[in-house]
Amino acid sequence: MKNNRFIVFEGIDGSGHTTQAKLLADYLAEHNASVWLTNEPTLFTEAGRNIKATLRGELPMPSDPLEFQKLYVEDRRIHVEEIKQHLAGSEWVICDRYVPSTVAYGSGSGADYQTLLELNQQFPVPDTTFFLDVNPTVAVERVKGRGEAREFFEYEEKLSSIRQNYLRLMENYPHMKLINGEQGIADIAAQARAILGI
Repeated sequence: MKNNRFIVFEGIDGSGHTTQAKLLADYLAEHNASVWLTNEPTLFTEAGRNIKATLRGELPMPSDPLEFQKLYVEDRRIHVEEIKQHLAGSEWVICDRYVPSTVAYGSGSGADYQTLLELNQQFPVPDTTFFLDVNPTVAVERVKGRGEAREFFEYEEKLSSIRQNYLRLMENYPHMKLINGEQGIADIAAQARAILGI
């Protein structure tokens, strides 16, 4: 298998991106590849911890949506240094959420789309980003099925806007590959592996 691969899974809440990131990491490990599974926001930076606390309602959401998204950029700046180290060590890096989340969710909450793109130009581009496309109605039902309190973005109207931003992003990022996220879990995993040629 080819080493030095940087793979990202994206999608609206309830699309299955976290599940698929773990499945790919497990598959690679089972086939003797060295792999680092990670996610954003991280919990090893102050910015990442503040993001999670804000999404859970433990901290107030900033009135300026761009200020909130700048926390993601700050968290990512530190995270990317870790990513680079793992890639330099010939590991695969499988990341659950990355730059597209900031742009899609940030512009969906009122921050300027182009400004968000510019803020994130400094970061390395993944080899492949999978966008798991799911109808927002389906996504919300999945989120409700978790039996947990919903976070800030986990409502159909917000997710509809965010989904459109993801689709728009595919024009800017040719490495993004759309997969129908309403398929079975195993089918999605197989399609992702087929696109990667593994």
